[in-house]
Amino acid sequence: MTLLARSNINLNIFSGAISFWGLVKTPTSESLQKTIDDVNSICEGPRFVPHLTFCSSPYPASGQGKSNRFNPRDIIARLPEAISCRFRVSPEVHFSDNYTMSCCLILEELGETTTKYKAIGDSIVSMTGGSPYTKPPHISLHYGAIPAASRQTVSRLITQSAPSEVEIYKVAAVTSAPGVIP
Repeated sequence: MTLLARSNINLNIFSGAISFWGLVKTPTSESLQKTIDDVNSICEGPRFVPHLTFCSSPYPASGQGKSNRFNPRDIIARLPEAISCRFRVSPEVHFSDNYTMSCCLILEELGETTTKYKAIGDSIVSMTGGSPYTKPPHISLHYGAIPAASRQTVSRLITQSAPSEVEIYKVAAVTSAPGVIP
C-alpha cells in the first residue's frame, strides 16, 4: 500500500485503484502498527498503515476505461486539511471471510463522529464517482485468511494492546497497485 501524498506516481498514466483512508493519530497509530505487524508475523499479509476507509477503489484520471476521472491529490486538496473523528473501539476482535475485514476492530460512535465520517465519505464519493463504503467503520488489522486454529492467538494478541478510542486526523489517498513506486 502506498500513500500517494508520499509518492512520485505519475497520475497521468496511473490506472490502478485508489482508496481514501482516514489516518489514525499518533501515538495510537504506532501501537496499532505494531499490532498489524505482529498479526502479520502469525498470518502472512500485506503491510499497511492503521486507517479507517472512507471510500474504496474508485479509479483515477486514466482509470481503466472508467468514466469517473479524477486526480486523487485534487480530491484531498478539497477536503478539510485537518479532521477529528473520534471513535470508541469495540472490545471484541472481529473476524470475517471478507478480505478487507478479515481481522479488525469495529468502531462505535462518539458524539457527532458518525455525521462527520459520513459527510467526508459522501464528499469523496461525490467528487470521485465511486461507490459509498457500506461496511461498518472499522480499523483493519490484517488482510487475508486467518486459519481458525490461529484466531484465538491473534485475538489474544490484539485484545492485549487494543486502544479504547481512536482518532482519525487526516484523509489520504492510497493505492495498492504493485510496481508503481520504484
